[in-house]
Amino acid sequence: MKRLANLAVFVFIFTMILTPVMAQAGTPAPKAAVKADAKDPIRLGAIWDYAGPCYMLSESAVQGIKIAVDEINAKGGIMGRKLDLIVRDTEMKVDVGARETKDLILREKVNFLVGPCSSGVALAVQVVHAESKVLRVTCMANTEGQVVDKFTPYVTQVVPNTYM
Repeated sequence: MKRLANLAVFVFIFTMILTPVMAQAGTPAPKAAVKADAKDPIRLGAIWDYAGPCYMLSESAVQGIKIAVDEINAKGGIMGRKLDLIVRDTEMKVDVGARETKDLILREKVNFLVGPCSSGVALAVQVVHAESKVLRVTCMANTEGQVVDKFTPYVTQVVPNTYM
């Protein structure tokens, strides 16, 4: 699980580095990356399903992410910016997932999202974060709907999808 969390953090870091390059090339960068001050922490929203069959997977994922965040922060953060992790529970319900995602984006001002476990919740969450142009890394939900049927450039899926 630690490897999975480190992979998610790697994709997250890669995106942080790629965003300024894209901006210089004339490609519009995500809103969250443009507004960030160099001294502010990078806010990572973890949206997970602490109910049903996803409970154990979500618990392990969040523990792995916390370990990775602590290791990164102990080494000075990313380009001098610490990571700030905010965890939310979707209760494995699509309406709760959408609500919590909206709150993370609007009130908590997260720069990036990671999760959830449930593919159904992931599709509901995707509608919210794609409208706000906030990148989400999904390392468990693997419905091809996220990256094929309902494609948006604001989702990075690091697991094989259901078609594969």
